[in-house]
Amino acid sequence: MKARKMVVAGVALTLLMSTAACGQSEMDSEGKGDLHQLLPESIREAGVIVFGGSTQVAPYLYEEAGEVIGLEMDLMIELGALLEVEIELQDTGFDALIPALQSGRIDVAMGDFTDTVERQEVVDFVDYRMSYQGILVGEGNPRNIHGVEDLCGVTIAGVQGSLSLKYAEEQHTDCVDAGNDGIDLLAVQDANAAVLQVQTGRADALLNDYVIATYISQQDSQTELVGEPLVPQFHGAAVQKGNAELQDVLVAAFQEMMDSGTYLEILSEYGIEELAMESPVVNGATE
Repeated sequence: MKARKMVVAGVALTLLMSTAACGQSEMDSEGKGDLHQLLPESIREAGVIVFGGSTQVAPYLYEEAGEVIGLEMDLMIELGALLEVEIELQDTGFDALIPALQSGRIDVAMGDFTDTVERQEVVDFVDYRMSYQGILVGEGNPRNIHGVEDLCGVTIAGVQGSLSLKYAEEQHTDCVDAGNDGIDLLAVQDANAAVLQVQTGRADALLNDYVIATYISQQDSQTELVGEPLVPQFHGAAVQKGNAELQDVLVAAFQEMMDSGTYLEILSEYGIEELAMESPVVNGATE
């Protein structure tokens, strides 16, 4: 699997992007194109757009041999090229992404970040890819789990602040309301810790993004992916609520990436072209 790479420097990573982004016609006095001129003034003056995302979510965003790689890294690099600014990545856990946006520590939250109605109350999303949830179990599937109907009475691991853990909490309520045993929820700090709970048998299952769960099961013989994809959803780039200027330029940049074929090329490198969208959508989640 081909992957563009970026060297880690502490928790922040910076890459100088080429100013020769394709598809941009009008140039300003500094030779910058249309999309660059649409950026908020603060980003244009700094020459840097700061992304936040967890680097523990292969194949989206993860560290390998001291470098951050993955699908989301590839997309961030392309966005930086199109916008003609440097990109900086702050390694940020899921439960800290929205506070980081609200405080202004980051400009954009990306990387397996799912658009939800609840999150739309405090941030705005530019959705650029479809996704689903999947169920990961231990080798041999000792609890005989094949779908959500088999989750009552088991222990499920999940990452704090993640949508997957929220789904597990909702399923717990459904189990109890139906008169069945509830779900024991085991909240952990990151995705690697969540997988470890399943590998060691401390958890019976892990609800996770379907692409991530598929990747884990392919890389690790101690886990298995069971059942069908669940819960259609959007993955998006989140910005501060009401930041229409940055929202609009991200829409334009993703659209240009899609129109040029670069977007589909990147998704195809990871075998998930079926999750592609033809156009970005603002706040696409409705339930």
